[in-house]
Order: sequence, then structure tokens, then C-alpha cells
Amino acid sequence: MKRLLLILILTLSFQSWAIADDIRDFQIEGMSIGDSLLDYFSEEEIKENINNVYSYKKDKTFVQTGFDILDGFNFHKYEVVQIEFKKNDKHYIIDGVTGKVFSNYDKNIKACFKHQDKVINELTQMFKNQKKNSARKIKHTADKSGQSIVRQAVFKFKQSGDLVFVACYNWHKNMPYKSNFKVVLSSKELNDWLIANN
Repeated sequence: MKRLLLILILTLSFQSWAIADDIRDFQIEGMSIGDSLLDYFSEEEIKENINNVYSYKKDKTFVQTGFDILDGFNFHKYEVVQIEFKKNDKHYIIDGVTGKVFSNYDKNIKACFKHQDKVINELTQMFKNQKKNSARKIKHTADKSGQSIVRQAVFKFKQSGDLVFVACYNWHKNMPYKSNFKVVLSSKELNDWLIANN
């Protein structure tokens, strides 16, 4: 099992990235900010997988759809992919894309941190000209007990304000979520919307 986990971590870490000055140069499962989701999924698949993750927000500008390998979607590096786009956009232009890996991180969060550090180092080389906030741990606001931790690094593109997040979510056992590693691409517009109007 340990050998399988190591192989998975190494496979996920070695990605063919080059130096990027635009977030659109970076992809998750071939998708990036500004692409049309219709190039990857049918409109029926997109609509069937829309979830209510943002139902708490007053402003309903954006929605999220998600795809899981357990549902038969064929991804290479991630187990779950989530995409944000504007609710009324008939072209389904991507404003945010997230790749998630679970890999039994509930039992071994240090393996997640190790994977995260490797990806952060690779992205530091790719995003040499961008602003970087090194990995730090914060308490997740969804866990009122304060026992769930997010360890996150952020890269901010200077010209556009777009963001790349690399995070490990260490959910406490009393929370209904599984610990995971994720990489998030977010347009500035989406990120500003997520912060505002809670």
C-alpha cells in the first residue's frame, strides 16, 4: 500500500509545466481559465452535475459543476474536478477550475503536505514572475471547533490578479468531509465574488 501511495504521489507531482506569465498557460486536466467547458463536457453533463455549494451567497453570479472519477469521468491526475462559470453564460466560460486528490490523506496528512511542497516547488519555478505567499496553516471556518486545518500557498498573477491555490485540507474526524490535496485556478473576478457578498 505504501508503495502504491508513493507511486501515486510521484505521478501526480511530475507534470509538464513551463514558465507561465498568464494563468491560461496552466491547466488542470487540460482545462484552464477562459476555456469553454463545452469543449470538455456536454451541456447535459454540465447541468446534471451543478451543485448547490454557493447557495449561501446572496449574489448568484457563479455556479459550480463537478465531475468525479467514481462516476466514470476519465481524469489522469485528479479524482475530482470542479469548475465555476457564470450562471447565465451560454458558452460556459471557465472562471475557476479545481483538481482534488484524496489518496487516504485522512490517515496520513503528512503525505499530503509532502506532495503539496513538491507541487509548490514546481509552481515556484513555473511562476517565477508572479507573487507567491508561502504555505501556511489556518483554521477552516466551516469547523466551529477549530480542529480542521487548511495548509495553503497562493500564487497571484501580477497583471491579471488571477490566483493559483495549492492546499491540503486536514478535516477533523467529526466533520463530514475527507482530507484532500487540491490545486485551484481562479480568475480575479471569481475570487473577488467568493470573498464578497457572503
